[in-house]
Amino acid sequence: MKNLLFKAAVCTGVAGLMLTGCQSEDLYNSNAPLEQYENAWEQTFGEIDPNQTWNTARQVTASVNTVEGDYDVQIYTANPVSGHAKLVAKKTFKQAGNVSFDIPQALDHVFVVAKSNGRLVANGYYEINGSAVDLNAATKAVTRAEACPVTFGEPYQVENKYWDMSYINPNDPYDHNRPVSFTVSYLQDVNQAVTEGDTWKVGEWLDLVGKGAPFEEYKDNLAAWKDQLGTTVEYVTGEEGPVELSLNFGATNNRYAFGYFYYKEGEDPNKAVRYVLLDQYNPVNFIKMNGSALAGDMILGNIEYIDKETLIQGSKIKLVYNDNGTPTYTFPKDLHIVFFVNKSNSQINSPNEMWNSIQQENGYSPYLSKDGIHTCAVTYRYGDQLIMGIEDGTDWDMNDLLFFVSGTFENEGDIDNIGPDPTPDPGEGGEEGGEGGEGGEEEQPDPQPEAQSWIIACEDLGDTDDFDFNDIVLSISHVGGTTEATITPLAAGGTLEATIYNNGQTVGEIHKLLGVATNEFANTENGITKTAEPITISVAEDFSVTDNMGGFTIHIVGRDGKTSTTLSAPGRGEAPQMICVPGDWQWPMERTNISTAYPGFGEWGANYNTNNEWYKSPVSGEVIER
Repeated sequence: MKNLLFKAAVCTGVAGLMLTGCQSEDLYNSNAPLEQYENAWEQTFGEIDPNQTWNTARQVTASVNTVEGDYDVQIYTANPVSGHAKLVAKKTFKQAGNVSFDIPQALDHVFVVAKSNGRLVANGYYEINGSAVDLNAATKAVTRAEACPVTFGEPYQVENKYWDMSYINPNDPYDHNRPVSFTVSYLQDVNQAVTEGDTWKVGEWLDLVGKGAPFEEYKDNLAAWKDQLGTTVEYVTGEEGPVELSLNFGATNNRYAFGYFYYKEGEDPNKAVRYVLLDQYNPVNFIKMNGSALAGDMILGNIEYIDKETLIQGSKIKLVYNDNGTPTYTFPKDLHIVFFVNKSNSQINSPNEMWNSIQQENGYSPYLSKDGIHTCAVTYRYGDQLIMGIEDGTDWDMNDLLFFVSGTFENEGDIDNIGPDPTPDPGEGGEEGGEGGEGGEEEQPDPQPEAQSWIIACEDLGDTDDFDFNDIVLSISHVGGTTEATITPLAAGGTLEATIYNNGQTVGEIHKLLGVATNEFANTENGITKTAEPITISVAEDFSVTDNMGGFTIHIVGRDGKTSTTLSAPGRGEAPQMICVPGDWQWPMERTNISTAYPGFGEWGANYNTNNEWYKSPVSGEVIER
């Protein structure tokens, strides 16, 4: 590798004199300004890596292989409830296809939200392999024709079975000492139906299970967050289709059985068959961190000490419906689905076993609702994701198992009022309630992330020795899969007439758009004082700033009003008059060299694909605060 030298200082004194001399010698050379610029660049920064494009974006293509129906796919830079995510693509697929979009070069995962006919089928991170993302697993949905490998175990009758007697409120109107009889069936070959679940980062889980969060470890969250952790955990199917659970978080030493039963309106739920889905659940069997199984049962209980970029992936399990003896993934409409935990660690055959049912009505559960009466499960909506939290002990932190629930439910209205804006009453639940209240009062993330935007920053050659890259500054916002882009003029630090074009479309002259005279600066000194209206232009669905910086050019009129030049994206290894950076970039103040404002810029220019996030580290006082 060749030894490349770069400098971080501004050309001063001697360099300025040299440029003056060049201007005199090249008086009749139309290429003189550009040659002077290139010479000054090398004197200031040294040699340029021959592969350098001066673009921090890269284009990625996501492929989709749909099965049936409409698939609505949205792709983000991060979990959309994280507060810092940007929307990069959206598209509805009716057949196999792809969508292309721009992302920052350093990004190695994108967050995908995919819905199949309105049902959430994916809500997690997907790895970028080179310039491709495979969404086929994310968009695959159950069809009528899909075979169900799960079979039913031999059903048997359990007589005089008691529900869990512990923590029964004396004011409970139901007679929980009343034994009931029911049929049990263990589902066989469930492992064949377990697939990889969605992936989230530790930093995003902290909003749910970290300090002050609704599922914080070792806190009585049921009391502290009683107005946000809903007890509507009996899900009623709104249309025919599959129902899935994804065990994505857990902090428990137990290995109890977990299952469900279902009934139709008017039927006695106590007569429904109890299907044992997981004979012995535990997070270590279903959850991975960075691709490896958990090292211990309670690893995630200490999640605040785990690196925030660590990936946590769960396991997805499809529920099975008994269609007159035939197992199927397709549940009928208007079916009530209820979950339970069996605390015996053995088959259900003794009247002394302890059960927790996860519904609070119709006489088949000892737990009614809130107001001091404990329940073993709660529901919480976090963005698009419906979460069911289960308590299998007695500390009521409700995070022993956290399931992502996916289905189309007609009682969504009873669930939609839960999260993601929890503000528990600190007056309830004692000291712990107060801590929960502090967590709930924190600023909540915007549920609708903005589109990813990019900044094109230019030098207009009016001066060739400042390299402040603020002569023409504009932002471009485009979502892959759409045919419009939004352009917003941001700054004018040059005094030459500069008209912006995009692939032949006129955007406008930068000074006029910002409402200043051509010989005036805008937004390059003392902060932002001028704003311009966003301009919408038509673009191709696969428009990309990675490709030739989106096709933007700047027509510059010389000081004599006659000569002109056109700025465009630099070729590889050329001294740039135009760079492309993410849309939250803070450009340098007037006559502040970009390497003074961003010390990592020189290293990036001299060594392609190194220090790709230099733009995140500005020097305070050298950039325009936004």
